Amino acid sequence: MVSVSMDKSQQNTAESAREEELQKILRQYFVKNNQFKYDELIKAVDEGNIKLAEEIAHSLKSNAGQIGEQRLQEAAESAEALFSRVRRMKKTGDTGEVYILDSLRKTLKNELELVLEKLKLMSETNISNPIYLIPNSNEVQEIFEKLQHLLMHFNPECINMLGIISSIPGTEELVQQIEDFEFEQAAFTLEKLRKEGKFCNG
Repeated sequence: MVSVSMDKSQQNTAESAREEELQKILRQYFVKNNQFKYDELIKAVDEGNIKLAEEIAHSLKSNAGQIGEQRLQEAAESAEALFSRVRRMKKTGDTGEVYILDSLRKTLKNELELVLEKLKLMSETNISNPIYLIPNSNEVQEIFEKLQHLLMHFNPECINMLGIISSIPGTEELVQQIEDFEFEQAAFTLEKLRKEGKFCNG
């Protein structure tokens, strides 16, 4: 009985350590990919590209949710909803000026800056980039199968596969989508790569 309890305790400890390591990696990638996200969003608005602004807000909302930053997630969600309304208005012929409400604009900017500053202090170490040999065709299929399962379940542990995925030629878009936490898009890209069958020979 004691042995079983110890095994469960050790298992829970290992699981907690794995989860913390994953969250650490997610935070590091958040900082890497979102430092200029607000500037990109405002640029899209200034250029009248509301569809792009909406996509950026959606990406920021998803990224914030992955690392548990609720206030930033809510601010980005409000921005996304606003852009969606503006796009619908334009479709109905409303040619009014496109803008972000000052209060929302300020809130989004402040929340993102707070999160980035906090994460930079937490992430003192860099993301490790081990060197992988280019896998053979059978290994590629195994990697893709495992990755597909993770992406289908929106499992952020696919972040841990970035090193080996990056070693496969032609996966640049897939890697970028995973880094941006765009797991649904990454799943489509992965399916496209598998259908093209570029990795079946070798």
